Order: sequence, then C-alpha cells, then structure tokens
Amino acid sequence: MPVPRLSSALFGTTGWCQDLSDAALTHGARLVEEFLALFPAGSGPDDDRGVSAYAADELRAYATGGIARTLSEAEEEWTARREELRRRIAAIDTAVDGLLAEDREQGAERRELLAERRATGELLRQLSQTGAHGALVELGLLPNYSLTDTTTSLEATLYWKEAAGSDDGTDTTTAGDEDRREWVYRSETRDYERSRKLALTELAPGNSFYVNGYRHVVRALDIGSPERRAWSVWRLCPACGYARTHGDPKNDTSPCPRCGSREIADAGCVHHVLTPRRVTSRDKRDDARVRDDRDERDRRRYAVLTTVDIDPAHLAAGSWRHDSAVFGADFTRRAVVRTLNLGIDRQDGSSTVPLAGDDVRLNPFYVCTSCGGATADGRPVVDQSQHALTASLAHSTRASAHHQLWCPRRRLRGSGEAQGAGTDVPLLLAHELTTEAVRILLPASVARARERLASFTAALFAGIAARYGGDPDHIDITAASMPDGEDRDWPRRFLVVYDRLPGGTGYLHRLATSDGFREVLLKAREVIEDCDCLRKGLDGCHRCLLRRVPRPTTTRSAATRSGRCWTNCSARTANAGPPLPSPPPSTSRCTSRPRATSRSCSSTRCGSGPRSPRAVPAPTPTSPRPAPTRWTCG
Repeated sequence: MPVPRLSSALFGTTGWCQDLSDAALTHGARLVEEFLALFPAGSGPDDDRGVSAYAADELRAYATGGIARTLSEAEEEWTARREELRRRIAAIDTAVDGLLAEDREQGAERRELLAERRATGELLRQLSQTGAHGALVELGLLPNYSLTDTTTSLEATLYWKEAAGSDDGTDTTTAGDEDRREWVYRSETRDYERSRKLALTELAPGNSFYVNGYRHVVRALDIGSPERRAWSVWRLCPACGYARTHGDPKNDTSPCPRCGSREIADAGCVHHVLTPRRVTSRDKRDDARVRDDRDERDRRRYAVLTTVDIDPAHLAAGSWRHDSAVFGADFTRRAVVRTLNLGIDRQDGSSTVPLAGDDVRLNPFYVCTSCGGATADGRPVVDQSQHALTASLAHSTRASAHHQLWCPRRRLRGSGEAQGAGTDVPLLLAHELTTEAVRILLPASVARARERLASFTAALFAGIAARYGGDPDHIDITAASMPDGEDRDWPRRFLVVYDRLPGGTGYLHRLATSDGFREVLLKAREVIEDCDCLRKGLDGCHRCLLRRVPRPTTTRSAATRSGRCWTNCSARTANAGPPLPSPPPSTSRCTSRPRATSRSCSSTRCGSGPRSPRAVPAPTPTSPRPAPTRWTCG
C-alpha cells in the first residue's frame, strides 16, 4: 500500500488512512501472529532473549484495534487544524468588512488584517500540499527520532510595513512624510516545535521564545472551535494523583477510587484543562529582533505540579516491603504521570488549595473562546491599554488587550457595548504520559524533608547511571502522594522513578526488585565516595550528585547517609509478592499528613529510629498479580 504524495490524499472516506484502517481490522490478527513468529518467545521475566507475553499482548491489541483508533485520532487532529484555519479566515473577512478603507486609521488596520489573511491562506495551502510522509511524522503516526515526546508547535508570525513600491522593504521617508506615504503590510509565519512537556512552560502564554535572532511572545492557544473544543473538564483529587477525565467529571461527585477521598466532590476540584498542541505569537519584526542592549532574556516563572496516578490493579508481582522500616518498592507498567502548569508562580498572598497531596496556588490562564487569545496575569482588566499590534483605537473595547487582531470580541457592535460571541475561560495546561514506573516508599523523615529528599533523588540518579551505564536522560524522578495497599485513609509519600518515553523502555522492573534496588544504591554510594570532589572539599559536582539535581537542595552528607541506610534496609527485606496492606495507624510511621483531622499518628518518632518488626499478612488468593514481564525482544 504505497503512501500518496500529498497529505490531502491521506484522509477522507477514500483516503490512504481509511484503507490502512480497514486492512488492519481485516488482516491484523493474522499479520501480527506472523510477525511475532519471527522472534523467540520469552521464557520468564528475566529473559531478555525473546518477546515477553506482555509485549506480545500489547502488540496484538494495537494491531487489531489500536491502530484504527490512532488513525482516526490523527485524521480528527488534521481536520480540526484545517477547520480552525478556515474559521480564522472567515473571522478576518468579517473584521475587514467592518472597517472603512477611506479612514486613515481604519484603513491601516484593514491592510494589516489583509496581510494576516494572506498568511493564514498560505498556512491552509501548506496544510493540504505538504508531503504525506511529513504529515504522518507530525501527527505521530511515524516515529520522529529527533524527539522522544509528542510536540507542541509554535506558529510565530512576524509583520512589518513597507512603503509602496519599495522592493527591499527599506524606508527612507522622514517623519513628516509618513502621513502622506502609502504603506503596504507584510507578514511571515514560521513554525517551530518543542517537546510537549518542555513546551508546557517554554511556550506558555506570556513567555518569550528566542530563536533565529527573534523574540516571539506567546499570545494565544489553539483551543479548537466552539463545535470541537480542544480543552476538557477534569476533576482532580486533592489527596492523591487521581484525575477523573472521562465520563461526566463535572457532575460525577463519587469518592476517589484510589484513596477514597470525599473531598473530590467539592466544586473547587473541577478544572478546565488544555493539552497544548499549537500556540501562536504575533510580533512586529523590528521589535522582535534580539539586540545587544540586554544580556538577559525575558523568562516568566510558572508553578508546575507533577502528579502520579497508579491503579493498584496494574501493580506487577514482586512488590516488597522492609520487615521493620518504612521502605519498599512496587513496579507498574501503567503509571499515568500528569504535569500541570498552574499559571504564573506568584506569592502574592492568595490562598492555597490542596491538589494531589500538596498545597498549591492556582493562577489559571484566561483564554478567549473565540480567538484563543490568552493572558497569564489573571482575569482581563478592562482598563488595560490597547493591544500593541494594532494602530487603530476605533471600534475597540478597553478589555481587548489579549484578543487577536481578528477576534469578534475586540470590537464594539453598533453604538452599544455588546461584543461578539465568546467568553474568557480559565485553563490549566497539562501534559499526560502513560509509562512504566517504580514507586519507592519512604518515611516521613525523608519524604517531607526537602534536603534529604533531593539528596536521595540525586544519589538515585547517580546509581542508575552507574549501574546501567551512560546518562539515562529519559528517566525522571518525582515525589507523589498515593495510598499504599488496603489502607486508603492514609496516603503515603512515594518517590516515583518513571520513564519519559511513552510506554517505557523496558528495564525499570529490574530496579523494583530488592536485589536490583540494592545494586543501584551500592553503585550510588561508590560514585559519591570515590568522586574527586570529595578530596577537594566540595559538597558535590556534575560527575556525581549535581548531574540532575541543583546544588542548593543537595548535600553529600545527606546523600551518603541515605545511601548507607537504604542499602542496609534493602538487604533485610521481606514479603516479596503483591502490594501489602498497611499496618494500623498506631504502629505505622506514616509518610504523609493525614487527610482527616480527627485522626493522628501515635508514633512519637515518625520516620526515624528503630521499632519492632511488624507481622505482614500473606498475599490473599483473591487478588493475584501478573508476573513481571518486559518490553524488549531479542
């Protein structure tokens, strides 16, 4: 089935993607079995010479139904992009019709809008005339080996004006002749791509993106059309990382299925969330040029929160807990890691709200539903100055600062104060990743102490790099709150090691075993104690602790103590098997703050000091776990 030349031939009822989908549904089951027959089958969880049962089942599911859903989603994304450009052209035409060409100010704005229409028409033409192979890569149907994540595109428009009849765009008129000259408006659109997780802050509204000698300020988000909106409604649990994203999250007020929290029914747990796929900027070319008058770049700081949601049913066999200390590990192949941009990081005295076990401040982006124009500084203020991208003050409202040039809400309708249809909706930006992960149970003395947690994280990074070789830059570590075992009333604090690649790369399960984890800790201790910076009296360097964790939160002494402590702990582990039920609060050193204020921890030395080994119940036969498998094939 040869790939067509143009992207326009990919989609539709007679398109190439539809033919591929029909072929997959018809012959997928037979073809996937023929493909798997080319490789040996894995004989166990530690066998790297064949295809594991888990990987084979995942491939069968994708070949018989997953590929059809992926093709359908790609076609929907491509169609939505085409409809958005057509809707923008129609809005520009409407705005042009409302301006008088004879009026000097309105005529200038009219010419600027016509330049915007030409640029948008060129984008629409390129969308249909681009190569089919490039479109498949951009839509994620074919691999892009330069990036390990889905991408967010920046549609950067530069505009300028030049004197009519000028070939090179230069202007030699004086200030007195400017009113008598005829000006022609030009614009140029450039596309840039960033990893979607990095773009969550780098391409957030209000931030500046520097590339090719220009500074592009992000001013708008692609939120789809009123008929096909790109943002959705989530209900986020205040005590753990669970997010209700399907069904009817706005009206579903049932308790959290992970931790049993009833606080999730509160109206404040409902949020409007957007996974940004495309953002736009529009800047005057002369103003956007980067000059040497400033050494620093303009960057805005955003509050970012990472949450982890793990369904207990997806925990693999082999989980273990220490027999007398709060320490252990679990492995899962289906951890949902969500990174949320909560808005500008401001400490202006606004109240905090609980979210995923943390107290955070929410400063959402307010986005116009008509044009996608966004502001990062709270609700639009009605007395803001007029948008810098237009020279006309006629037929414009005082609250139009964040709207795009062609937005119907930017102009008055008639003699009243009525605007075009649309509202400003508060949005949080999100990145969602489903991957494999190892969660490490830590006591409160480490999990709630910033320096100790950062030092242990740095030591873990160093140990993973030394144990498996190279620099595992696709591995990340974050702290998260979630219940442990059957005691859902006391969320624990875990350190989650996860793979940044969707689905994972297939070796994190080795870290989840007690022996594998001890090997990593031993390697980390060797790296810390044998590094040259120790003899120089330094607290760490880029070769050991400071590879991934900054210096202000990391110390060698804390990392060394953690490495020695947990190496000894992992050597005295017990209870390999399914996730274990937690002990009663009277004997447990809780690793998180209780959700209910009526209960308190009775331990006088929570998270430190010896205590009697606890009896651990045997795994119940009613909750079997699948045997650990791996993704790799030999």
